[in-house]
Amino acid sequence: MNDILVVEDQEFDFRIIKAILEEKHHSLTHATSAEHALVEIHRHLPALILMDIEMPGMNGLELCQQLKQDEYSAHVPIIFISSYSDRQHIDDAFAAGGVDYIVKPFNKAEVQQRVSTYLMLIEATHRQQQISTLKDILLMTSGLAHELNTPLGNCLTASGSLEMQSQTLHQALNKKSLTAKALDSGLQKIDHANTLLMRNLLKTSEMVGEFQTMFNDYSTPDGEAVNIHDMALMLFEPFTYQSYPFRLSFDVQGQLHMDHGSNTIQRVLLELMANSCKHAQLEPGDNLEVVLKLEQRGQYAQLIYEDNAAELSAEQAAQILSPFYTTARANGALGLGGTRIAQGITLVLNGSIEVQALRPRGVRFSIQVPLQSQSGSSNRLQAGARY
Repeated sequence: MNDILVVEDQEFDFRIIKAILEEKHHSLTHATSAEHALVEIHRHLPALILMDIEMPGMNGLELCQQLKQDEYSAHVPIIFISSYSDRQHIDDAFAAGGVDYIVKPFNKAEVQQRVSTYLMLIEATHRQQQISTLKDILLMTSGLAHELNTPLGNCLTASGSLEMQSQTLHQALNKKSLTAKALDSGLQKIDHANTLLMRNLLKTSEMVGEFQTMFNDYSTPDGEAVNIHDMALMLFEPFTYQSYPFRLSFDVQGQLHMDHGSNTIQRVLLELMANSCKHAQLEPGDNLEVVLKLEQRGQYAQLIYEDNAAELSAEQAAQILSPFYTTARANGALGLGGTRIAQGITLVLNGSIEVQALRPRGVRFSIQVPLQSQSGSSNRLQAGARY
């Protein structure tokens, strides 16, 4: 059974639609005006909306435009129903955001088929989203298990060595055969095992801390306004004065104001800069060059972040946002930096991010985020890549 909202001021027409669709066991709610429809939609979001064009007060086209501008309802398909069959009315309906147009008087088979088609598409989309979510969870779980397996295995080895050396010393002590040389040798082995144990426990603790930080930082929406241009200058300028083995240069262009996301934007920019520094594979005397370009595109802010830190293939760039993927594992990187970037952009800011390898070296992050705060479902990643 699927929830369908029928916005129709004519009781007779609604009864016809009801008889047609209940034959297919669909569940219908009736709204007699656009204002009534808004109340019903915010009370319970339907899977599909059938909407008349001509109604008293706000008409169907105006209501459709309003629903498409609201993140809460923007994804709900709207099929227009009207007695008008001319090209202009049909074009206006699609321009307003409708997905289909049914002309009165109703043809039962046509109405049933079109409604069933869109409901099947909705169900297929939901299934695909569920599968994608499960894959993400499995990927993260598998990666975490793999990353923790080595330090925990080393901890077990060290613990076993400590237990064995302790038993050896106790046995020698009980037999009164413990010599100074044997004691010194045993203590050295205990010290070595203890060092191994502590090193791997710290590694495990660091990894768990990374996950806690990642989820705590982006667990709630960030509602403070931000000027991205000013924030970027404030964050990046100190890097030019610090003692790095290379010089940083920035090209920050444009002014962009968002009414939300100040903390998240700051974390993302710092993570991008930290990744550039950590992954830099430059020759002595080379400069690490970072370019940040800002541009407004409609209701979205576009951020282009580029660096020349490392030489990457297209295949490597496609993994940069994947959990635990890193080009700097030898430097102690866990491979969660890109995951944090993607999480902030997609889950908190409802934006999107794409990654592209540059030639001869470097990487470009293309980020789009809405200028105004949005609620509801977040966007999916547009490219699977992470540091």
